[in-house]
Amino acid sequence: MPPTEHSVTIEEVPAGRIPDWLKQHIRLQSLGKPSNDSNLHGRILIIYPTEKSKRQALSSIDLRGAVDRTLHHTMDSLISSLVADLRLPRVISNQGPLSAIIHAECQKESSRLGFPMINPLPEMKWGKGKTEALANLHHHLSRELVAERWEGPGIPTFRRVITRLEEKLRFTHPDMACERIIDALDEGSTPFTISDIDGIIMLDHSPVMSKSHTQILLSLSKIRPIHQLTFPGNFRLGHHGHMLVDQHPIGDPSELPDWIPSQRAPLQEQTNNVKRILLNRESHSFEVAIRIVSERLSREDSEIIIVDPALENNRNRWEQLLGEIGVCMERRRAPPSSHPIGHWILFLARLGHGADSFSLESLRALSLQTSVVPFEEPEEHPSDPEISPLADSELLTRLARNEHVLGGPGALSKWLETLSRQPTDERDGPIKESTQWWLMCLASSIRPLLRGHDRELVGNLKEIPRKMATNGCITRSP
Repeated sequence: MPPTEHSVTIEEVPAGRIPDWLKQHIRLQSLGKPSNDSNLHGRILIIYPTEKSKRQALSSIDLRGAVDRTLHHTMDSLISSLVADLRLPRVISNQGPLSAIIHAECQKESSRLGFPMINPLPEMKWGKGKTEALANLHHHLSRELVAERWEGPGIPTFRRVITRLEEKLRFTHPDMACERIIDALDEGSTPFTISDIDGIIMLDHSPVMSKSHTQILLSLSKIRPIHQLTFPGNFRLGHHGHMLVDQHPIGDPSELPDWIPSQRAPLQEQTNNVKRILLNRESHSFEVAIRIVSERLSREDSEIIIVDPALENNRNRWEQLLGEIGVCMERRRAPPSSHPIGHWILFLARLGHGADSFSLESLRALSLQTSVVPFEEPEEHPSDPEISPLADSELLTRLARNEHVLGGPGALSKWLETLSRQPTDERDGPIKESTQWWLMCLASSIRPLLRGHDRELVGNLKEIPRKMATNGCITRSP
């Protein structure tokens, strides 16, 4: 029979760093040394509020050697371990291919009137925005464990779509992971992650912790006891840490669980130490901050936080100034589009879509950039070796102005028709045919990404009339 009683105790600790007695226990536990505390029986798993707080805590302990990471978790990493321990199908990210598959399934359900309140007619278009809105709503409802009972429009059908895909593709949707873990734990399964520990210490967490994470911890507390370390403070203002159960914190050390280290230093009342420095100009704040940091770092065990309300704007300056005193800033995770290659690949993918598809500005930008080669180098021109698939930006500008070629639906057809005409000036002949060849190669390279009409146009280039650029504009070579 699975246990039914929660085993949760709460202890208030001063706000700030983790207690010294816990640091000492982590150090001894990592080194495998026995403790002098007769009440300490063994291994303790620690749950941190964030990944950064975990790294900071472990680095402050100054361990010389390997650290058993299986005993140090955040809620996200704990959930990943529990999914593996309980032999649940692997969790697949809700981004990228999975979102596209879910959108396609929602379109099929919409055509079968699966969303009668949102799409009341089978022929109504089901846009991607509707799928994203339902996915976002389902995510928040799942975090609070109310998605299954939600009777609003769309969610019951959306859950059926996810469940059907999970069975078909044999995976676990991220929104379903917490529910599956809770069900498995309530059935009496003991995950390997907590099978050889004596208890769990949960550091202070945000008071707005989701219900799904809370319920996972309560289910774990039926198998292994949990001892919470919370910060004192005003509940109404949200200064107090999250409490798994509504009970008074332990006030007498003798009431602590046997597996918790009992050595405690007397609590000292903390006083705020604020020092204000007046500056003549805002720009002086950088120099003063760096000087203070440099002085503090010369002392042992110094940890400093710099709060800048305009960090992104001043990041380069901070990196330079901190680098001069030997401090490296954490690299920000830049999106792929911030890199030149990523930017132009995304630019090519979007070239045939939107109100500016195949616009003059887009084609000029592609003809001038040198970061990516948009297509493979074709064979030599059959009649004139001097002609190669290279675009002339000035020629594109003149043609767009004289022929009124605008971006948007039908722009590719207009460009090909314009470039297929013989030039009025013979000197522009090779340049115009090179540009024509370049556009044909460009359109062929991104054909799978084009809209239906443009894709059909590119696929039938050799079958349409000569005026639509079947042959070169001056050489008439196929």
